[in-house]
Amino acid sequence: TYFAPIILFVVFGVVGILFGYLLSFLFQKLETATKWLYTVLAILSVVPYFIVQLIFDGNVNEYVGYALCLFPPYGLYNGVIILTKHALITKPLAFPDIFNFKYGLINILIIMLIEA
Repeated sequence: TYFAPIILFVVFGVVGILFGYLLSFLFQKLETATKWLYTVLAILSVVPYFIVQLIFDGNVNEYVGYALCLFPPYGLYNGVIILTKHALITKPLAFPDIFNFKYGLINILIIMLIEA
């Protein structure tokens, strides 16, 4: 269904905005934040992905993956990977499957909501 990606992106949007807001406190002036915040967010978005793909070859322990979900971009990445695996390998997640802990998507959504 289309409901799972919509939930994932909405939750990521809320968490991403709050994450950017928290990072804005690293800067003294608005001009500095405006100039560098996008770059900092881009770097922080890419680092967890490269750690997992290059060092662990895409296979990390389930709990390490959940710990990396504390980084909002990795939570989105991990959620999209789960949705893609189910869409291509098995069957797409139905609405009740989103809330089943066996599939792992609800775990990521809960971690991201706790961050918010």
